[in-house]
Amino acid sequence: MNKKKIGTIAAIICGASFLLWMILIFTGACFSGHKISPIAIFTLFTFFISGATATICLAESLIKFVGKSFSAGFNGTNFIPSEEKAFCTHCGKQITKGNKFCPHCGGKCSND
Repeated sequence: MNKKKIGTIAAIICGASFLLWMILIFTGACFSGHKISPIAIFTLFTFFISGATATICLAESLIKFVGKSFSAGFNGTNFIPSEEKAFCTHCGKQITKGNKFCPHCGGKCSND
């Protein structure tokens, strides 16, 4: 089974355990006397473990989804999808598609 499937299953389990925790809280069933009930402890444990598993397994997929990789780093704007990109035929650097001139070398860009 690949990471994406494991992460998706973990996210579903995390959501279900969160809903169960909310039901336990609002019905008062999470406390038996002055102690937390075993089902409440199990539910919280499941919630935290499945949430962490989902985060670890799906983080790479989510970053690739927006067109970035772990090696790109984070500068506050690089996770926001932007315009289509193209490459300058003169210097090879990435430019915004539709530019008439390369902002790096000043070369004339083709309108492909």
